[in-house]
Amino acid sequence: MPRDSKDKENPQETGSEKSGNKSKTLYMSLDDNLNEIKEIFSDHDGLIVRSFRNQEYSKTEFCLIYIDGMADKESANRNIIRPIIKSSLPINFEGNMDVILEQVVISNHAEKICDFHKMTEGLLRGESILLMEKCDEALSIKTEGWKSRDITEPENEKVQRGPREGFVESISLNLTMIRRKLPTTNLKIKNMVIGKQTKTKIGICYLDDIVNKEILNELTDRLSKIDFDGILDSGFITELIEDSPYSPFDTVGSTERPDIAALMMLDGHIVVIVDGSPSALTVPFLFEEYFKANDDYYINFYYSSISRMLRFLSFIITILLPAAYVAILTFHQEMIPSPLLFSISAAREGIPLPTVIETLGLLVVFEIMREVGMRVPIQIGQALSILGALVLGTAALIMRNISEFVRTVSLPETPECIFAFFGVILVIYTVRGGVELLGRFLALFFPIYIALIIIVTLMAIPLYDLKNLKPFLYDGFKPVFSASFGLFSFPFAETVLFLALLGDLRKGSSPYKTYYISLFIGGTLLLVISVLSILVLGIPTKMIQNYSTYATSRLIKIGSFFQRIEATVAVEFIISGFTKNTVCLFAASRGLSSVFNIKEYRNIAAPLGILMVLLSIIVYDSGPEMTEWAISIYPYYAFPFQVILPVIIWITAEIKSRAKKPCHGDGSSDMSQGQT
Repeated sequence: MPRDSKDKENPQETGSEKSGNKSKTLYMSLDDNLNEIKEIFSDHDGLIVRSFRNQEYSKTEFCLIYIDGMADKESANRNIIRPIIKSSLPINFEGNMDVILEQVVISNHAEKICDFHKMTEGLLRGESILLMEKCDEALSIKTEGWKSRDITEPENEKVQRGPREGFVESISLNLTMIRRKLPTTNLKIKNMVIGKQTKTKIGICYLDDIVNKEILNELTDRLSKIDFDGILDSGFITELIEDSPYSPFDTVGSTERPDIAALMMLDGHIVVIVDGSPSALTVPFLFEEYFKANDDYYINFYYSSISRMLRFLSFIITILLPAAYVAILTFHQEMIPSPLLFSISAAREGIPLPTVIETLGLLVVFEIMREVGMRVPIQIGQALSILGALVLGTAALIMRNISEFVRTVSLPETPECIFAFFGVILVIYTVRGGVELLGRFLALFFPIYIALIIIVTLMAIPLYDLKNLKPFLYDGFKPVFSASFGLFSFPFAETVLFLALLGDLRKGSSPYKTYYISLFIGGTLLLVISVLSILVLGIPTKMIQNYSTYATSRLIKIGSFFQRIEATVAVEFIISGFTKNTVCLFAASRGLSSVFNIKEYRNIAAPLGILMVLLSIIVYDSGPEMTEWAISIYPYYAFPFQVILPVIIWITAEIKSRAKKPCHGDGSSDMSQGQT
């Protein structure tokens, strides 16, 4: 019978990490080989050594070595140990590993090895090593035992038409999917190992008759020069082979879909598969690929071409609009109309304490949401989806606000529908691209946003007048609390919509920590901006300005060289509005898709975006009407969805949670319940 033995210690250094093992060959003595391999793995508690003999030739001892958890024990027993124990071995098998390989062992993935370095690498990859007495050779047999993830549709690259399969973390399975997509001899795969410690396998896939050989040689050269301890994901390689780490444009693409990888190779691209990563790299990445969508390959050519043209047009508008805006302000100042006057609540006169108060109020609302999510996570998810489906009114208000801003400060004769329709194209494109696209955009823009606010605040110091802060709390706290109610609903409580995106956070990150930090930063920025406007303009002037921050920035001048920085404030305002509209459309799309059981929320993003634009045009007849709605009516309209509904759900969740708790009585009661 087989006997097991464990060398129970902890892993420190193994195999090739010890200096003498790379060139050391195996011994003829089985005991010497075992002592050597145990010395190599002296600090490893998972090394398993199983000794056994053939039932007819009991003089010859065999040993099977593997690492616990890395190899499949059942496979090792079925394909290696049992055949050797029960089979009738030929007379000349002693000391001849070729006979064991060809006639006894049941495996298509076995090879002979002659040194301890290859033996160590095989063990660390999950292979089993077969040793035999009086033989200086061993068999390395593939018996990996860890479970791999099933092939499923990618979460980030879903399509309306086309295959529903995505890459997994197994390089062999990923390469199999590519071979199945491209069953041709022109498909070539070069295998490499990268990472001094991780020994990560990668596969360079390309079509030999299509690929550009210069690009292939350059990529292979860059990969071979990687000197890195650990490669755990394809993202590591992206940073190490891209042309410039400081370039705002990607030079290496990625995809989670085997069909897209195959299509890229048909276009002459090179695909790099990394073991342990569900994302494949595509090289080179061209600028036009920013405007491609996965659905483009599976729909009519004319429709996909129109979609790409719209994406490119949106990009051009985004790039040129700020420049056109600056040009209009610089050379056609007569186009700037007088400020549009409107009434603002008198309670806003008392220093921006409402900003602080409403921030604290929002923390209370979020804590209620948190409590509900802890008790009934499924129900609260549906409730938040319904709440997200009711945000089109908010999105329409934001869209109209942006249109009125552009009309007021630069283009008064242009209909607001022009700005709204062009803006919503970019919003729809972002929503269809996924939360990751919005995250990458904000990762680039947000530091610039913070830096510009700091710069404007510092440059406005010569304009500060501390007398504008007086009188402080002249009418007491009552007006402050009255103003806080309106500010709480718009804009602070709108951040509840971000709860619809918390599920997209990286694994291991705390949504509550993220929310609190974001709320603190946002509240601080609003407080700084509000105080800045009061210090520079004063309360009376601030009250008659539609956009007080923009008006403040127009007054900033440093000599005759540095002035007219209000253009940067305008761009910030427009991009901030775009971000809010994108979040609203995300929440609305996901909410309605949940209510009506639509599998893919991206499919309804375009209709909802168009509806959002139409609402912004139809609901408000003019800018003053929009302002009146935002100040006087919107707080009462939004309050039930922002506060009352979460409180009702919280109370219901508490009741259900307490009702489900078992009643604790005496011992007999518990016993009777157990018998029942």
